[in-house]
Amino acid sequence: MGTFGLEIIGHRGAAGLAPENTMAGFTLAADLQVPWIEYDVVVTADQQAVIFHDDALNRCSDGTGVLAEHSWQMLSGLDVGGWFSPQYQGQRMVRFAALLPFLQARGCGSHVELKKHEAVSAEDLVAAASPVLAAFPAERIIVSSFDPRALMLLHEQHPELKTAILLENALPHWQGWARAVSAEAVHIDDDIITEDWVQECLSEGWKVRVYTVNDPVRAKQLAQWGVSGIFTDFPDRFLNPLQSRGAK
Repeated sequence: MGTFGLEIIGHRGAAGLAPENTMAGFTLAADLQVPWIEYDVVVTADQQAVIFHDDALNRCSDGTGVLAEHSWQMLSGLDVGGWFSPQYQGQRMVRFAALLPFLQARGCGSHVELKKHEAVSAEDLVAAASPVLAAFPAERIIVSSFDPRALMLLHEQHPELKTAILLENALPHWQGWARAVSAEAVHIDDDIITEDWVQECLSEGWKVRVYTVNDPVRAKQLAQWGVSGIFTDFPDRFLNPLQSRGAK
């Protein structure tokens, strides 16, 4: 547990400290002893599960175009670190099959977000991620998604895996979706969460985790509301508060 008794989850590794969804970021988060690390699983044109967030390649790599239209052979040659700072030039995209064993070996739990890009079906996303998930113990894995179908398909195939629904707005019938996948938690955008919403989730037996929280003052308030955990770009601010008092 981190500050205020919250579960501290490194967002896309440690996205405020190192390029998101890269081995450099995951290694830094593991070195900080972040207990849980969140990352995004997407699918290439040749059905490989890889770690990246956006549909488009331009923000977080030196590539262009739509990720789902390219093969792993092409994507594996892109630089996905130099955009963050020169010291991270040469970082390469990571395959899901390589990342999960690394995090398990480092003792870090995985928050796996199934990120369904527009050009990819829920079926293809789950088919690519499923064999990797099945190869490792389920205890330290929680799978989430904004896409109801992807999470339902995964739950049907792997009922042993813990799931969480992701909300960035008041999606109609979200409670029914959470029940359908036997969700253990609801993950909610900090921009929309209210104390009443937290209480509604808790009354249904769902934990609440909030993304993305970088301010310790806000984290303390959320903890008082009954929130279980936060996703943060700066896990060092919460795991090493004495060292982080000067952080903005």
